[in-house]
Amino acid sequence: MDNNILLEIKVLDKLLGRFFFKPGTMDEMASITQSQMQILDYIVKCGKNEIYQKDLEEAVDLRRATVSGILQTMEKNQLITRVIDDTDTRTKKIILTKESEKRIAKNREKVVMLQKITTEGISDEDLETFRIVLRKMTQNVQEFYKKGMNI
Repeated sequence: MDNNILLEIKVLDKLLGRFFFKPGTMDEMASITQSQMQILDYIVKCGKNEIYQKDLEEAVDLRRATVSGILQTMEKNQLITRVIDDTDTRTKKIILTKESEKRIAKNREKVVMLQKITTEGISDEDLETFRIVLRKMTQNVQEFYKKGMNI
């Protein structure tokens, strides 16, 4: 492979995605998309704080219509429920269901296993260097978009 770092990142991303999201793999987690998993993860990280669609749009960096469609599918698949807010009837709180809580717990096991697989034979020092470089690359692209630049 040549020195195209973006291609290498894409290959790794595809392999990781297959581990979690390919139909017919391991368990029912395959029926949840990457975007749905990001949303579930965000809700869990927020703990008992109330979550609204606008929070998710910012957290997962997706457009309003995209998040709305994902939430509709998640509600249809009984992963979340949406409840009208007591203080503002125009908004709905997003709440996890028991089914999604079971799936999230199962996912955590898979994350631990995949972490072991992907980092095997890599020193802590090399992993920290990788994290620093990855964060910097992400920051560079985010700054590029904030400036409104096009390629």
